[in-house]
Order: sequence, then C-alpha cells, then structure tokens
Amino acid sequence: MMKQAIVGFELDDVGDWRAILACGHRQHVRHNPPSSSRPWVKTAVGRDRFLGYLLDCKLCDEEKLFRIELPMMQATHALMKTGGLTDVVWNFEYRTFLRGKRGRGKPPT
Repeated sequence: MMKQAIVGFELDDVGDWRAILACGHRQHVRHNPPSSSRPWVKTAVGRDRFLGYLLDCKLCDEEKLFRIELPMMQATHALMKTGGLTDVVWNFEYRTFLRGKRGRGKPPT
C-alpha cells in the first residue's frame, strides 16, 4: 500500500470528515462505531493531532497498478496479434502475475 501523510481535513457534502492527503487525494475518516472507531475526528484538537499521520491511499495504489499493468497488457496483446504469444500462455502468465501482486504467489520470472 502507498502511504500518504494527512495534510488537512474537510467536510464532505453530508457532513462526514475526509482527510486531505499529501498526494492530493481525499479519504473518509469517519467515526462510525462499531465498524470504525475514530472519536478523534470529531474535535479540532483530535484532527490536529493526526496531521502528518500516514494513511494507505487506495487511489494512489490503483493509479500505480494502472500505469504498470496497462502497458504490459497492451504489449502482450500486440505479441498475441503477431503470433508471438498464445492466449493460453497469456492467461496463465498474467493470472500468475496478479496472484503475485496480491501476495498469493510469486510473479513469473
């Protein structure tokens, strides 16, 4: 996961707090027991204490995967068109690669 520091807070349209991350993305930090217990978000003092705290930025992770995987998929597709790679090999190697990204195996070497 890509860690990003909290640089500020803002309220969304329905009154829930969102952390503003150093990357520019926003992430909700709700106090909604029992699913999420963050009583610190309800006060200005509590929020100030969490400035600089690192959160996992899911959007940064998605953007990183998109930048890496899309070109790989496009290159593999081009190889398939020229007969350099069969569908069976592509499906096996790409699924193995994804399992490695998710920690359920190792990517092909």
